[in-house]
Amino acid sequence: MRFLLALVAALIAVAPVSAAGITDGRSLSNACEVLREATADGSKAPANDPCRSWLFSFFSAYKEAYDARVAASLAGAGNLPAETPCFRPPDFISFVDVAGLVVAKGKDRPDLLDAPAEQLVLESMSAAYPCEAASDAPQQP
Repeated sequence: MRFLLALVAALIAVAPVSAAGITDGRSLSNACEVLREATADGSKAPANDPCRSWLFSFFSAYKEAYDARVAASLAGAGNLPAETPCFRPPDFISFVDVAGLVVAKGKDRPDLLDAPAEQLVLESMSAAYPCEAASDAPQQP
């Protein structure tokens, strides 16, 4: 079980810290503002855009950590708590949409601009797409 917990922690730790030199909320927010401006006319986000690349790497690592947590739970490790805020996005959300959330949260919570970039994204997503509380979940008959 300790191995699985270490694996989950390692996957979160390898989030895209090095992607395009983005390490804190401010550098991510600035990169995402550039992306929003570049796509304001409705054009697609360029594949090599620093904000898009960072977000892609972040969500890939987040999904791997989530999958590892589920696998550990199914393997008998119990219900492992998430170490991050919970969010449930819609079936489709674009990188430009997430960039907008990041920029808005940075303006709303300037303290997150000096925090790790991962924290800014997690706070942005959990505010926009919060998980249902257990009491709000649909009841099984």
